[in-house]
Amino acid sequence: MYTADEATAWQLHADLAVVGGSGGGLLAAIAAARQGCRVVLLERTKELGGSLARGRGMIPAAGTRFQHDAGIQDGPEAFAGDILAQNPHAGDREHVLALCRAAAELVEWLVDSAIARLVFVPTLVARRHVAPRMHGHALGTGLDLTADLVRAATRNPHVTVRTASVVEDLWADHNRSVVGIAAREKRGPINISAGRVLLACGGFAASDDLVREHQKDLSAIPYVGVPGAMGDGLRWGTELGAASERLAACCVTPFATTPGGLIVPDTLVRDGAIIVSQLGRRFVNEDSHPLDLAQAVLEQPGRVAYLIFDERIYRETRQSDPYFARLIVPRAVRRDSNPADLARHFEIDADDLIRTLNDFHTDIVRGQDPFGRSDGGQPFAPPFYGVRITGARVRTLGGLRITDTAQVIRADGTPITNLYASGGVVVDLAGVGSEEHSVGDHALTSLVWGWVAGHSCRPPETA
Repeated sequence: MYTADEATAWQLHADLAVVGGSGGGLLAAIAAARQGCRVVLLERTKELGGSLARGRGMIPAAGTRFQHDAGIQDGPEAFAGDILAQNPHAGDREHVLALCRAAAELVEWLVDSAIARLVFVPTLVARRHVAPRMHGHALGTGLDLTADLVRAATRNPHVTVRTASVVEDLWADHNRSVVGIAAREKRGPINISAGRVLLACGGFAASDDLVREHQKDLSAIPYVGVPGAMGDGLRWGTELGAASERLAACCVTPFATTPGGLIVPDTLVRDGAIIVSQLGRRFVNEDSHPLDLAQAVLEQPGRVAYLIFDERIYRETRQSDPYFARLIVPRAVRRDSNPADLARHFEIDADDLIRTLNDFHTDIVRGQDPFGRSDGGQPFAPPFYGVRITGARVRTLGGLRITDTAQVIRADGTPITNLYASGGVVVDLAGVGSEEHSVGDHALTSLVWGWVAGHSCRPPETA
């Protein structure tokens, strides 16, 4: 932390300085600019969007008019109840409820403001949700939603976006109120004074040192998320006395495509897909906890495995999940008319793969699975499909504590003046350790809290 005084030289001023070009950072910039605020957004890489651009881009929200028009009776209270039921450690019920209420407001605001082309996805009931709640981009992916947000931010005259700009620290006054940021660009250092600062720069999953410190058991698992998640926001907040929680929590997946690092929907397994090794053999209960499954995959030859499924599973997932249809299928899915050809494509032992499929079908009929899988689905029918996968860390789930207005707070609950946070910097909705999470959890803590912080920002003359 740098201490500012009357002699501090400022090169720029902003009503809101956003650290990180994540989805939440972009939304904060757009929302604040529409209130008349001057916004400077700095991103350390040359790409905007963060994890939003790599994923589904779906926002879970309950009680929207789009749900109502589809005949879905739901609301923020039920949504908050689901979150707290799956994770009793998620925090104060009123805080979770505030997040769920804001999610519905955000979805409608994005559509009504013509910022993003969102549509309700009535066919997708995500794991741990009791109703369809996903609102995604009309074109199906987070990359499409990112493009809409980048367009809205960069075309707004109140927003200045500076990429390849590395924020090195925060400026605070003698009362430890945040007053600006210190960054370094190709042309040299730059100091930006700010009425408020939003940390939207991700967690610390890309920092091997911090992972070893807080998540020692996970340090051997490779990371496939955005490279900018180096833990800077956590460090700056902690230096100012911010409270943090659940730093050992991390999202781990066994379903990262390799190459590519995209996350394959776990609905494939729930619908009956199996996982085999390079030898063409099953080696684990596919219903296992994600961390156990990821570690089992990483123990296989080449540290990879293969999701194998048939036309029925492929068609059901493609019809219900736009992200799978428009991103995973063209980039990672291989189709062949018979198991032998599919095996040859992936250099899997063909005889063992065929034997594995036959045994799996027999086990389904008998209702007895040697690995303890409780629901094997239906016997496979051609054509056959496969995806090469590996285990990976995706993002951290612990972080700074914030208020219902996204302001960072100390352990005693008092806010740090002018400091706000969203996304991977803050405590996520998932549980302790490497707990399972619901689709859209990260979108809530990133997009919603970013929007809340930006939407409440006002220029000095109207504040």
